[in-house]
Amino acid sequence: METSIGTLGYKYDSAWSSFAKVKFIPDKKSIAAKENSPFSITLTFQLSQFYYNYITGHKELKTGIVAGFFNKKGWIKDVPIPYSLYELIQQRHVVDFDPQLPKGKYYAIFSIYSAGTITPTHNSDKIKFVVE
Repeated sequence: METSIGTLGYKYDSAWSSFAKVKFIPDKKSIAAKENSPFSITLTFQLSQFYYNYITGHKELKTGIVAGFFNKKGWIKDVPIPYSLYELIQQRHVVDFDPQLPKGKYYAIFSIYSAGTITPTHNSDKIKFVVE
């Protein structure tokens, strides 16, 4: 689109990677934990050979992996996962969490932030989380 200050439009950016089709598979669909007590989840992945080859071929990818915690009103916080995407897809990992949430009903979704993006992709089904 031409404007008075120049051309406006979309351009391919080879530095941007999307991981929307990488799926985190947790070993639990529902978790109950005591208030201020940590818990663990074992993660495996589902991804195509194309994604696997891309990630293993680009170990330097700038990604952030988080577990987003939500209640019925919406997003509460993101808790970072201390592994790179490259490390996580290599094998099963046990991830420890201490989200410091008050008693209540929540759900979590694993997500991947990619360099240059503001919002992450949703990379798991909802995991029910109850703090007792």
